[in-house]
Amino acid sequence: MSNAPYGRDRLQLGLGGRLRTRSMTFGLDYNVMTGMGGLQQGVRLTFAAPF
Repeated sequence: MSNAPYGRDRLQLGLGGRLRTRSMTFGLDYNVMTGMGGLQQGVRLTFAAPF
C-alpha cells in the first residue's frame, strides 16, 4: 500500500453554514488547504428540496 500524495506539513480548515426553510435547505461551505508550498481554496454552494 502506498502513502497518500500529501506530506505531513499541511493544514486544512473549513467553515460552513446551512439555512433551512420549510421546504428548502441552502448551504455554503468554504475550505482552504495550505502546505508543501501551495494554497488550495474551495467554495461549495448547495440547494436541496424534497420532491
